[in-house]
Amino acid sequence: SNLAWSCAVLILKPVSFLHGMAERARLSLDSFKTQELANFLWSLASIQVPAPGLFNKARHHPALLSLTPKGTSSQQAELASDLLSMVWASRVADCCAEGFAQIAQRQLLCIGQNLDIATGALRTLATPSPAQAAEPRVVLDMPDRLVLLKPPGWEVKRGRSRSIGLPSIDAGREVERQLSDYVQMLQPRSLPISHDARHQYGMVHRLDVPSSGLVLVGKTYQAYYDLSLQLHAGQIWRDYIVLCHGWMRPELEEISAPIHWRTDSAAASSIRAQGGKSAVTKIKVLCHVSRAGQVFSLVGVRVATGRRHQIRVHFMHVGHPTVCDGKYSSPETFLADQQWCPQNFLHRFRLVFRDLHGTQHAALEPLPDDLVSALQQCKLQAWFHESSMWDQKDWCRVQSILGEKK
Repeated sequence: SNLAWSCAVLILKPVSFLHGMAERARLSLDSFKTQELANFLWSLASIQVPAPGLFNKARHHPALLSLTPKGTSSQQAELASDLLSMVWASRVADCCAEGFAQIAQRQLLCIGQNLDIATGALRTLATPSPAQAAEPRVVLDMPDRLVLLKPPGWEVKRGRSRSIGLPSIDAGREVERQLSDYVQMLQPRSLPISHDARHQYGMVHRLDVPSSGLVLVGKTYQAYYDLSLQLHAGQIWRDYIVLCHGWMRPELEEISAPIHWRTDSAAASSIRAQGGKSAVTKIKVLCHVSRAGQVFSLVGVRVATGRRHQIRVHFMHVGHPTVCDGKYSSPETFLADQQWCPQNFLHRFRLVFRDLHGTQHAALEPLPDDLVSALQQCKLQAWFHESSMWDQKDWCRVQSILGEKK
């Protein structure tokens, strides 16, 4: 597994060698520890080496079929991380993905429940006072999970982890306002996970500092693992509204380009074939608009992967940087944008996920007032209705946010 992991990190692809390793691993799979198995599957998926026989047998590894996760809280957390890696690998490799997700779900929910019991987690959350300007607020409050609105200028959480690698620096300066601090402040003593850095303070995913929108939070360990499983299995929908420079081609529906970044640096992410991680952004051009002699495109986005600054990097890559982006547009463009648009025009308006019983929930947050004001300064040039990405009901919701811009 270490050899395969090294090949993946170095982006080496000796196919015959890796196929031979996969076959040898398949024959002795029961001797693999879960972390070794997770690293092996992750490596093969990352460099796109098919090994269906290995993935199929890996589903029946004794540790995965164990009815009761054993060990200390730390050991169970390590097992959970390994399970999520395997779910991600099976999805990317398009091999036994549903089977891995079903097996992992039983284990992850059990691990989460064990940690909730060990920490004495409560399943209630006080309703916060009405939000002030530029303050987070609760959009959807459920017994074991919630959806928060993150304003621009706030970071999801401080610090890094091996599973997410979220930096605590943006645009070269430390970010003081932390969404994780806000969750701790809501009800300081009743949510142990909100103080647990190893479990991302309950934060299931991230959102760029200069952007606004919805963020999922697990209030218990069980909910955190349930939502993390959905995220790794590609079952959570994250939808965005973006205003970008130039008239993007209406027929463009996907941007696929590998992204490279360093977790210990505030440097911008970049497109890099060698050393980059696969990244896919689904898009739908909603309309073309103009302002003061410049042209722009309003675009609906759904991310299939969640790389650092993915949407902003991909839009820059195709020649359409997002409006008011100080990291991925020229200084001159950024300064000009700031004169009429006060924040990065990238807003996560919709999250779709399932609760512990499998019932689907959708959280919707319209464009903030400052982005609506910026959009109202633009003149509509062309509206595009057709979409092969979402159904008509979904796009009616998108259009309702835009109101008079239809």
